[in-house]
Parts: sequence; structure tokens; C-alpha cells
Amino acid sequence: MGYLSTKVLLNEYFKRSYVLMAAVTNLGSTTGAFIAPFVIERSLEAYGYIGAMLILAAFSLHAIPASATLRKPRDRPSKPSMKKKNDHEATGSDEKLVREEGDEYISKEEPESSTRCITKIKEWLKDCIFIREPLFTMTLPCLFFTLACLNAWVLFLVPRAEWHGIPSSKAVFVSTAGGAGGIVGRVFFIALLYFGANPIVLSCVFFMMSAVTFLADPFITTFPVMCVVAFIQGWSVFSCNLALSGYLKYSVSDENFTMAAGIDGLVSGLGRMSGGFLGGLIKDATQSFTTVFVGIGFGFCFLEVNALLFLLALRRKQKKRANDL
Repeated sequence: MGYLSTKVLLNEYFKRSYVLMAAVTNLGSTTGAFIAPFVIERSLEAYGYIGAMLILAAFSLHAIPASATLRKPRDRPSKPSMKKKNDHEATGSDEKLVREEGDEYISKEEPESSTRCITKIKEWLKDCIFIREPLFTMTLPCLFFTLACLNAWVLFLVPRAEWHGIPSSKAVFVSTAGGAGGIVGRVFFIALLYFGANPIVLSCVFFMMSAVTFLADPFITTFPVMCVVAFIQGWSVFSCNLALSGYLKYSVSDENFTMAAGIDGLVSGLGRMSGGFLGGLIKDATQSFTTVFVGIGFGFCFLEVNALLFLLALRRKQKKRANDL
């Protein structure tokens, strides 16, 4: 809940540079991915499972004072609530026609006809954000599969190394290498955004990088190579995650941003849950982490196609808008 509120407030504060500011704020999650495996590994050795969970809970408590500092921008008035542009809100099965006769009011209920029901459906479709913002609808598969692939990679990175015979004390450093790649990649991504790079174009590049590294998984079996590849995957996968804020910003108007951000958060959560669940199903069915990582590679191939189609649709919309002006 706090994450979504932060995203909406970022758009209020930085309407012209939202993508850049969202990328800067997301550095925190990458830093956590870099530090958390080392902290948990050492905490489990020193304090056991319960102690390690208490330390994680203490980290989470830091979100409370951070959330308490969130404020609406003072120099901008609050957005008026969106009102449906129709004059038929009073109609329906419970509609009452009231007319005054002296001091008495006579009410009458009208049964809802099939025509009125069809009219209501048409009005709902007209006001539905998925119809009004078709570009946003195109971004949802990209959002879902990016988070699914990211979560599956994070979840199975260390178990995959152990499956190849790497001791657990060393396997944790594969995750650390991935987190380090994520930090470097995100800093590089932020620098490119600062100098005017298009986040959608960047996402196409990093989707392709991710697809290649995951599809090459059958050839990655030694510990040094695993660390190098994990670093590259962290670079590309976490950069893809940063690019998602660009999809959100470019696909919806400012008046629909809050609703779109809520749907964005819901789809993100579903993607994260599905990544671990589907990855576990594949591992149980095939008894192979290689199959899981190759499957993630095919997921990034799909994301590459989706990103290219979105980029074409976005440029077509921008060109049409320019011609109208």
C-alpha cells in the first residue's frame, strides 16, 4: 500500500520527470537484493530462523517513519474526483420518479428494461480504463511477465547453483553477484534516462539481453561462470523492471494515472506470485532448474515482442497527436 502511494505522489511531484525519479527510488530494492542474502545467511548461522525473521521484521519497520513523511504537493490543488459523463445515473431498477403535488411526494418504481441494461453496459465500457486507455491494456502482459520472470529468477538463483553441486556457503554469492549487477545496471539506466534515453527502447535492449542469457543456461555449469552470468542477468533484469514505470507513464493520461497505478500494482503482485508458483511447478515436473531458466528465457522472448508492439503503437499515437496539433 505504501509503495503504490509513493508511486502516485511521485507523479504529482515530478510530472515531467516521473520515469527518472521512479528509477531513482527503485535503487533501494536492488540494494536490498544485494545485501539481504548475506545478512540472512549470517543471521541464520548466528541466531537461527526466528532471530533471522526478527531482523527482517526490524528492517521492514523502517517503512513506517518513511511513509509518515509522505505529503501532497503544497503548490498543486488536489485532483477533483472523476465524474462520469452521463445523465442516467438516477435510472435503474430502483429509480423513482418524484413529483410534487401540494405537500405530498409520489414515488414510482420503473422496471429495468433490456434496452436500459444494454445502455448501462455501453456506458460502463465507454468509461472503462481498459477501453479508454488501450495502450495501458497493452502494457499489462509486459508488466505481468516481467515481474513473474524476475521473481522466478530471484527465487531459484541460489537453489540452481546448489543443484549444480555448489556449496550453500558459496552459492549465496551468486545471488550477491546478481544484486551487484542490478545496482550497476540501474545506475547505468538512470544515467541514460538523465541524458534523454527512451525507457521503452532501453527495455527492448534489456529484454533481448535477458532472453539470451537465460536461453544459454544449459552451458552455464561452473561457479565462476554462474557469478558472471548472474551479474549480467541482474543488470538486464533489474533494468527491465525500471523500464516498467515508463510503460505506465506513457500509456495513460494524468487524470487516469491513479487508477492505472492501482491496477499496475495488482498485476505486479499477481506476476510475482505466479513467477514462483509456475517456476516451482516446472521444477517439480521436470526435476531440472535448467528447464526453469530456459522457460524464463522464452518469457523474455515474449516480452521483447510485446515491447516492440507497444513501441510501435506509442509512436503511432504520438505521430497522430502531432498531426492533430
